[in-house]
Amino acid sequence: MKKRIAAVLITAMISGALWGCSSGSAQQGQEAQAETAQEEAAQADAAQTQEDTAQADPAQEAAGEVTDEGVRPSIMLIQRSLMDTEDLVLVASGNYEKVQLTEEACIAYPSLNKFLTAESDAFDQRYEEYFEEVEDASEIAREQRREDTEVVPVGSLEGKIEPVRCDEEVLSFFESVYTFYPDAAHGFTFYNGYNYDTASGNPITLEDVFKDPSALQPVVEENLRLQSLEQEELEVGEELKSYFGEGQGSLVWAIDEQGVTFLFAPSAIAPYALGTLEAKISFAQYPDLFTGKYGPSKDGYIRKLSDYVPFAADLDGDGSREMLSVNGVSAEEDDLFEFSAIKVQVGDTEYTKEMSFFNLESYLIHTEDGKNYIYAVTTSESDYHVLSVFEIDGKEISEAGTMEETAIASVFHPVLDEDDGEHDWDESFSEKYQIVDPASFALDTTMKLMSTYGACRYYEVGSDGMPSPITDYYQIIAEVTLTSRVPLTAEAVDPETGKETGEQKELPAGTKCRLWRTNGEDTVDVMLEDGSAVRFNVEGTWPQTVNGVDLEEAFEGTVFGP
Repeated sequence: MKKRIAAVLITAMISGALWGCSSGSAQQGQEAQAETAQEEAAQADAAQTQEDTAQADPAQEAAGEVTDEGVRPSIMLIQRSLMDTEDLVLVASGNYEKVQLTEEACIAYPSLNKFLTAESDAFDQRYEEYFEEVEDASEIAREQRREDTEVVPVGSLEGKIEPVRCDEEVLSFFESVYTFYPDAAHGFTFYNGYNYDTASGNPITLEDVFKDPSALQPVVEENLRLQSLEQEELEVGEELKSYFGEGQGSLVWAIDEQGVTFLFAPSAIAPYALGTLEAKISFAQYPDLFTGKYGPSKDGYIRKLSDYVPFAADLDGDGSREMLSVNGVSAEEDDLFEFSAIKVQVGDTEYTKEMSFFNLESYLIHTEDGKNYIYAVTTSESDYHVLSVFEIDGKEISEAGTMEETAIASVFHPVLDEDDGEHDWDESFSEKYQIVDPASFALDTTMKLMSTYGACRYYEVGSDGMPSPITDYYQIIAEVTLTSRVPLTAEAVDPETGKETGEQKELPAGTKCRLWRTNGEDTVDVMLEDGSAVRFNVEGTWPQTVNGVDLEEAFEGTVFGP
């Protein structure tokens, strides 16, 4: 399995190459970094054969270490919220996600970053238009509302991204858009598919993948999978005709780890009640259909499991597929918002783990040595997260273990309104780091050393399926700054390498200390206003002491949550 070098990752995290945690304005600096990186990559390409060419990791080069493969095009999902109120009454609400490369990937894949940046701008414009339509529909519904009802019509919009593949050949993802107009019988869902060549950044076309896209209709029809009916009960031949030939541009598809997946929204080719339909065409089963330009993922992969269609998983890599799903079991029959168990199902085999939670997201992880695991992240009261890991061996399902207070790394960036100082929710946004590489992914764990905050660490999938750390420290991603109440003495730390210098540093009362990183057990490193760094030793759970001084006596500004 491809490994990252811990020292390299620490250096990259310290320098900010891996983390876009400062703000969304990081995109502006990324373009300049990308141009420089492109020139360096061109010089490197001239000294290598085309077969051996790989995108280099600038952070690794700076540390004198380069892996035998380039970094994957790691992505973040940027989530923005939309809201319209009138006289403090909600008229319409919405949120949407869009894809952005991490800063490390922006440097390694400048051409891809250019295309995704343009796509990001297009997302913003499209969702503004979608939301205006929802707002207009809500206004009309409010005008037509009966006077004898207290129900206020509210429209909604939701745009979600499902990453499908992310490696040195292909970046692909689906976008689902759901709109609800007040007084409508039901909401409306449609999908878009995005496929990029990660080396060139160019969008991938059907002609790049298939020898004759117009001849795909019978194969797609044969491979349609339904959530509630067997495929022989579905007759969609006539409905599919419009999608082929000259209508290929309306097909929604994405290159996945083992082939190509086509999605058809509810009512697109079958009655609305049948929901979303999926057809999968694998490289292994239909080799003669493909051009050979793109093939299966060479390494392990991570696939976020969709919440709108079951996943047909090729667990053995031989082209055979088993339906795989991870769902929450409702605590009460009519309760859609509280769950009492996780149910993992592979084919006819089920495994149930009892636990209470409100939200669930899950990932299939296929390692390079052919092992399969489910990572399921649940959220319960007070945003308490638990990562549960399940192993899939053939059709046998077992629990590998859990990590408390751990979720997928995410950073919220509040934007304040200049007039009243309150949060501007339309401008504020979240960055969620997707896990796409079994050899290197970030998890966010809640820490309670000197305050309560989230801290990220990089991991790989261990031999037992559990996340195995490949960095020694957690990077503190929350903005927490404490002010010393009394003079303190602390170990000086090199802000570039993170190593102790062997010197003591005197901190007068009133020194501002921004929490930087922690080992998660008994030390917290902080950055000072002059750019230097020091390390504090922390003892106890509550009350805590810092370098032998009671925490509350030593600092003001500490914040502890549940």
